[in-house]
Amino acid sequence: MCSGTGRKATMRTACRELAADLVFSKKASQAGAALAVVAMVTAAAFLLRFAIDPFLTDKHQYLPAYGAVAVGTWLVGWRAGALIALVCLAWGEVFEPRHPADLDNLHNALALMGYLAASVTIVSLAEWLRRDKLETITIVDELREADRRKSDFMALLGHELRKPLATIAMGGKILRTGTLDPMAVQGTLDMVERQTERMSRLVGDLLDVSRLDTGKLSLQRQMVDVFLLVQDAVTEARCATAGRQQRVVLLQPAPAGFVYADPLRLHQIVVNLVRNASRFSPKGCAIEVTVCGEKHQVLIAVQDHGIGIPPSQLERIFDPSVQIPAARCERRGVGLGLTLTRELAQMHGGQVRAFSAGIGRGARFVVSLPRALSDAHPAGAGGGAGSPGRPGAAADTRRFQAVARDWP
Repeated sequence: MCSGTGRKATMRTACRELAADLVFSKKASQAGAALAVVAMVTAAAFLLRFAIDPFLTDKHQYLPAYGAVAVGTWLVGWRAGALIALVCLAWGEVFEPRHPADLDNLHNALALMGYLAASVTIVSLAEWLRRDKLETITIVDELREADRRKSDFMALLGHELRKPLATIAMGGKILRTGTLDPMAVQGTLDMVERQTERMSRLVGDLLDVSRLDTGKLSLQRQMVDVFLLVQDAVTEARCATAGRQQRVVLLQPAPAGFVYADPLRLHQIVVNLVRNASRFSPKGCAIEVTVCGEKHQVLIAVQDHGIGIPPSQLERIFDPSVQIPAARCERRGVGLGLTLTRELAQMHGGQVRAFSAGIGRGARFVVSLPRALSDAHPAGAGGGAGSPGRPGAAADTRRFQAVARDWP
């Protein structure tokens, strides 16, 4: 075991060193290409200077240099333009014969200041145009990516809607035959009910996203016992995990306390995270849901042992319809659950973050919400699920030790 661990550590070190070498070689190749561009542009300026010298003599000796500075800045950046300006200046000072009028120190100083001022102006303008071009290219690429994602999302949405519709249509045809025994009829009705619930949940997510985009989604806040609410949400999500023989373990290492939130939307956050963990985890694994309170916030964490998330996708995973490229699972979904989770958490003054060590190493989603004192609002405020004003709430607040519940 120790030798195997040592070999893994050696392999990780070698991979890190290889990645560092690749980054260094990439930067070195980029620097070499930039220097090559500078050399070619400067050589072209010198050749042009010698070509026009018989016609313009030395009255416009810096004219090719100005062109070279502009071209170098446009192609590579302001550093290349500044380097070309200095090289051209050094060439003119060292190798170019001076005109008798240039022997005057004042005249020489004015010419040098004029050249430097013109070079700075050219570099600034060319750099501004270059950055504007790069920003335009970036915006165009983002628009193309958004259009591609929209097309992929519409195709995926049509596929997700077609599957339950086909199942419901097939169930209707089977029931219409009238030749089924009561057990078969009940099984068909259960199947139709599950697919109807799936369609209803999908349409509800679409409507919620639309309300968020238009600013029409409002919160009905009240005092909520976080542990009780998470417990109810995990119980509801059990239907998704039970079909995949997954266990959900609910932990409370420290008393979570209360938050001033919309219980329906907070319930939706937890259900979305548990369903997401179930979807991207193999059959028979465990999903851990941890609820704990800190001084000023309440943390709800959902840990799975599934396909994991690449480090580069940890922020983008919350964008609408974003799918993990390496994901290979039976049910991918349309990618709206995490988007709704992030937006709803932010509407409550909190946030949700994703953590993963990489592909195949699971993922952990942590929701943090501002913690409210139990006496911050009247005890009967809201009176909904998880509210301290309901009967039995006093007994619920006695859970100050670690609590673990296991759903098979």
